[in-house]
Amino acid sequence: MDESPRWLIVRGQFDRARRVLQRAARWNKTQLPSEEALNNLILSGSNYSADPFIYIVLGGLMEIPGFSLTAPIINRFGRKWPTIWGYVLSGIAILLLVFIPDNIQWLVMTLAMLGKLCNSGAFMIIFVYITEVLPTEVRLQGVSAAIMTSKVGAMVAPYVTDYVGPLVPWAPSVIFGVSSVVAGVALLPMHETLNVPMPDTIEDVPDITLKPTLFRPSAARGPWAVDVLPAGRAR
Repeated sequence: MDESPRWLIVRGQFDRARRVLQRAARWNKTQLPSEEALNNLILSGSNYSADPFIYIVLGGLMEIPGFSLTAPIINRFGRKWPTIWGYVLSGIAILLLVFIPDNIQWLVMTLAMLGKLCNSGAFMIIFVYITEVLPTEVRLQGVSAAIMTSKVGAMVAPYVTDYVGPLVPWAPSVIFGVSSVVAGVALLPMHETLNVPMPDTIEDVPDITLKPTLFRPSAARGPWAVDVLPAGRAR
């Protein structure tokens, strides 16, 4: 072939792509698929127009504010809630991709980059958070376990996109989006560590006792009411 048919389709040169395929068919003494199948290939060229290189570049650019702005944010608002909102907003952005048609490329890219931005920020904060939550005597083991768990997710993700995605196109967005939201919700019972001395032993870690009013709104305490009690005083 003197040129890639796929590249020609992406560039909008449909007639030239057709001629290249017809020439290749003659050389191989075969025939092209039916005209309808060929037209379907041409009309689906917009599905290939999202340049993966642009996506990688934009994703990398999103990490710059996601990583650099976390320090002033957590020093002002603490560790817990910025992490929760980062994961929840990232999950919502990914879940919204399920309902966006593929031909609205700008909206798909915007939501994807928003999810990348929020997730990058939460990813940076969470390692600061777990370092301050864990006591000194088990901090190394705890951080190592957290890193190992995150790598398991990184290993599973390609199989979800490459094998589950072609069968159920909306499944990867739902799986990744729900996982991100669940990660944020799971942090709700945790205590804040801003301006709190880091624990040295397991006994120094405060107990988190969930009151029966946890899901009952209160004007004074809010719907997510938790008590942080010293060790040995949990009720």
